[in-house]
Amino acid sequence: LVYMQNTTEMVDATMKQVVCSTAAKNELQSVLSTSDFQDYLCSCCLIPCSSCDGSFEIPDISSASGMSSVVSGSMSRLTDTSAGASLLGPSSASYVTIDPEAIFSDMTKNFIPVCFQGSCSVPTSSSGSRNYTYSPDYDSPFKFAWDTLLRSASISTEIRTTMSNDFTFTALPEDICPY
Repeated sequence: LVYMQNTTEMVDATMKQVVCSTAAKNELQSVLSTSDFQDYLCSCCLIPCSSCDGSFEIPDISSASGMSSVVSGSMSRLTDTSAGASLLGPSSASYVTIDPEAIFSDMTKNFIPVCFQGSCSVPTSSSGSRNYTYSPDYDSPFKFAWDTLLRSASISTEIRTTMSNDFTFTALPEDICPY
């Protein structure tokens, strides 16, 4: 048995930072219908609504051009295997904070037990690995906005490229880990 990162839990705050940013809001306002835009604003707690107790306490990304450096730096803490210690604290005020105590106090939320074939050691070479690109769960209130930001030709290239590149992880091959 090996514990693997629960990508949805670990990426959630950075995903919200992207989707609920001023940069994303400005882009989505001209793409979404009025009703969908109001639902988006409510999901992000950018307007008072029944599903919000207050705003998300995450650093804002004010421009599409600034999104890449913020998200790349924040996500590299999760995707760069040589920089594991950087996970435990932000190296920039623009990054979403990851609380190390919270990660380990709720292991079953942040890590998933996975059956592993063979020697019980995780392969360290990238041979046979695959890419996994994160997307919010289908029942997530952020899924519609995420997909629109990622796929609409009306959204700036900077945002679409940042989302498609920086939310991609190296994963074990499907024959070893079909999850």
